[in-house]
Amino acid sequence: MRDEQTGRETTPKGPEELANEKVARLAASLEGPSFEETGRLVQELRMHQIELEVQNEELLRIQGELAASRARYLDLYDLAPVGYFTLGEDGVIQEANLVAARLLGVSRSDLVARTVAFFVFPEDQDVYRRYQDELFASEAHRVCELRMRRAGAGPFWVQLEGTRSDRGEPRGTLFLTVMIDVTPRRRAEEQLRKTHRLESLGVLAGGIAHDFNNLLQTMLGNISLARARQPDGHPSLAPLAEATLACLAAAELSTRLLTFAKGTSPELQTLALDAHIRDAILLGLSGSRVSAIFRVAPDLDAVDAHPAQLQQVFSNLAINARDAMPDGGVLEVVAENVSLGTGEDPPLAAGPYVRISVSDEGPGVAPEIRDRIFDPYFTTKSMGPAKGQGLGLAICHAIILDHGGTIRVDSEPDRGTTFRIHLPASRDRAPAPAPRPEPEAWRAPLPQRVLVLDDDPGGRRVIGDMLEFLGSTAVGVRDGQGAVTAYLKARREGAPFDLVILDLTVPGGLGGIETLAALRAIEPEVRTILSSGYSEHPALRAYAAHGFVGALAKPYSLDALRALLTELQGADDSAPSPVTTR
Repeated sequence: MRDEQTGRETTPKGPEELANEKVARLAASLEGPSFEETGRLVQELRMHQIELEVQNEELLRIQGELAASRARYLDLYDLAPVGYFTLGEDGVIQEANLVAARLLGVSRSDLVARTVAFFVFPEDQDVYRRYQDELFASEAHRVCELRMRRAGAGPFWVQLEGTRSDRGEPRGTLFLTVMIDVTPRRRAEEQLRKTHRLESLGVLAGGIAHDFNNLLQTMLGNISLARARQPDGHPSLAPLAEATLACLAAAELSTRLLTFAKGTSPELQTLALDAHIRDAILLGLSGSRVSAIFRVAPDLDAVDAHPAQLQQVFSNLAINARDAMPDGGVLEVVAENVSLGTGEDPPLAAGPYVRISVSDEGPGVAPEIRDRIFDPYFTTKSMGPAKGQGLGLAICHAIILDHGGTIRVDSEPDRGTTFRIHLPASRDRAPAPAPRPEPEAWRAPLPQRVLVLDDDPGGRRVIGDMLEFLGSTAVGVRDGQGAVTAYLKARREGAPFDLVILDLTVPGGLGGIETLAALRAIEPEVRTILSSGYSEHPALRAYAAHGFVGALAKPYSLDALRALLTELQGADDSAPSPVTTR
């Protein structure tokens, strides 16, 4: 405001200053103020007192609001869904919220005055060092992902986001860092990568196994014929038997490869898990010094699964535990019903599951290889027929994935290993009966003339030789069109075929299912057997649903072929099953 006498700008006076002036004027006039002047001064003092009280109440209200705002800020800071750090120029934590302390499994007092690097997983120290150097040297926003150690637990993945503070603190330059737990996302990404790897391997494995089984068919078929043509006691029988066992072992390896192949999704049945788990675990531990403890919930839900594949999973886990405890130990198996929430075990949806935990007392798995144990052909055992081929846990992973579940490993050095499996629970579903053809559809005399469709020359020739040895006449063709032509020609000549053996897959031509449709257009009652090198293909299990009277999984021996032909002859009243050499 402007002084009226001097014309200068002056600062407005506050209530206290004005009151003091009033008191001073009152004191100066004590020698003889008039009654009116004294009353006026007292009235002014009362008004200023009221103004002071109002201002004091306003200050108290503002102080209360500031305290409440600070309390809300502290609540937001401490209870935020992410961790917060304030770092000094030396990298030491000066402030941290409760979430950061909880994520690291320590108290806030144990967190402050330490460096972030103290909590970083050893293998990721270089990642953090580069992040901190870039953060301290630049004003730009910096981000990195690494693993941190949680007290009393294993490492977990976090995303660190840091920036320089411009608040002008007396403590010097500060750096604000946000810590976000990204473990669920990393698990989901890793699951997706594993799925892609397995799909790529499946395409390769399926083709290799199919061709491999075709080669084994030629080998096993000729070995079977050679054995059958030798008299009892012939010296060649022993090496031929040895060669037969080698072929069967190779066929088993081929079946394992086919577990990864595309298009071989398991044919599921509704199963009560208790007996399946016990039998498979005890089978895997047989002959070892490891004992098993089973803790199975009495109301354990059923699951939809392929019995043989599920048995393979638990048998492999038992063998893995047996190898981890060569001097003996205890394998604990826990099966229970659980309800998973969204994102609790990516990529599983929320809902009811059966959790099976298989825990051993072995040396555990080193952190640097834990993420690789489900990779195909990765093994810590010596490679060889009696050791490891690196397929056991990879097959477990592939099977559980095909069943809509997950398998995880939790392990620390010298603290044992636990595999945890989640399978979707099956509720209010009855097992579906296996398809059975009517007996009249397959009962017939022993075939005299057999048409053989097989694209592999060696396999076509040896199958024909086996049929000739069993007393049938065989005609071989390489593709579906050739089969249709040969079938029509035989009918015209008055020598029709009694049976047709059709290969499921023919590259560049009609396969078994398509050829059967063409043959049925000629003769609806045609009798056909499905054969395939894809030994785990669903069509082999559900052959009757496709119109076949039997199935043969390659490689099959002379005895297997004879067994199926005997069944088809009607020696018993039960429906034939696919004949394999396993």
